[in-house]
Amino acid sequence: MHLYQNPHNAVSVFVVGSGGVIGSAVSRQLFCAGYYSNAYFAVDWLQSPQCVSDQIFAFLKNPKVAKLNRIASPHQPSLIVIWTAGRAGFDSKIKEVKHELDIFKLVLQKLDSGRLYTKSDSQIRFCLVSSIGGLFEGITNITTETPVSPKRPYGQLKRDQEALLSEQGSLSCAIIRLPSVYSYIIPNKRTGLIQAMTHNALLRRITTIYGAPSTLRDYVWADDVGRTLVRLCEAPILSKKPYNLFSGQPISIVYVHSCLEQILRRSVHLCFKYHAHNALNICGKLTSHDGMWQPTNLIENMRQVVRQALT
Repeated sequence: MHLYQNPHNAVSVFVVGSGGVIGSAVSRQLFCAGYYSNAYFAVDWLQSPQCVSDQIFAFLKNPKVAKLNRIASPHQPSLIVIWTAGRAGFDSKIKEVKHELDIFKLVLQKLDSGRLYTKSDSQIRFCLVSSIGGLFEGITNITTETPVSPKRPYGQLKRDQEALLSEQGSLSCAIIRLPSVYSYIIPNKRTGLIQAMTHNALLRRITTIYGAPSTLRDYVWADDVGRTLVRLCEAPILSKKPYNLFSGQPISIVYVHSCLEQILRRSVHLCFKYHAHNALNICGKLTSHDGMWQPTNLIENMRQVVRQALT
C-alpha cells in the first residue's frame, strides 16, 4: 500500500493494493500527474479481518501520515482511498471471498464513522475498483442500468462491496467497474490472458485456455484505467452511477492469438479446455464518462507488453 501526495493541491491518495496490476498502473499514473510516494507499508491479507483493518488505520493515523491530510482546502477531499486490493479471483471459494468482504466492511465502517481524523471539515473520497466479469458474466450489451447477475462467489463479493459502499453516509464514493484488464508482466503476480500468452510464447510454452476460441471479452489497458482513476481523484463531482470502463471493441481469443503472433513473429501455441462458465461472452458499450475514460489502441499496447517482456 502506498500513500501519495501532490504538492500542488495538498491531497493525499492512499492506494490499497498498490502492488497488483491495477494498483501498479494507478501508482504510475499518479507519478505522471505530479504525485510522489510519501509512505508505504505492506500487510498480510491472510491475517484476520480485524487485524488487517487495524493495521491500515494504524498507518493512516500515524502522526507523520495523518498531518498530510489536514491541509487540503475545505472544498477538496483530505484523503482519497483507491481500493484495488484483493486476493480473490474468478475461481475463489466462499470462505476466501467472505474473508475479503469482512476486511472491506471493517475498513468502510471506520472511515464512515469519522474516527480517522478529528477535524470536522475533513473529507474522504473512496474509489472502489469492481469487476464487470464477476457481476455480469455471460451478459452482452452491458450498461449502467443492467442489473447485476453474479454466477459465482467472486461476483457476489463485488456485488456486496458495491452495496456496502452505496450505504455509506459520510463518504464521497465512486464505483469503477472493469472488464478484462491487461498490462505489463509483473513477476509473481496474477496475470491475464494477454500477459500469460506473451510470457509463454517467449518461453516457447503452451498456454492453456479454459474456455472457447470464439469467446468475446472486452480488454482494457491498465494504464488507461490508472489515468481515469487519477482524473476521478481530481474531479469536483462524482457520478452516483458506476463507471463502466469498456473499450467498446470486444474481441475473441482467436483474434488476440493472431495479433500476438504478428507482433512476436513466431507461433503462439494454445491448448483449449472447454469450461462452459469460462466460455461466456461479456461485453458492453463504450461510454467516455465526460471525457475521463479514453481507451488506447490494443495493438500498440500489446507491443508494449512484448517490449517490456523482452527487456
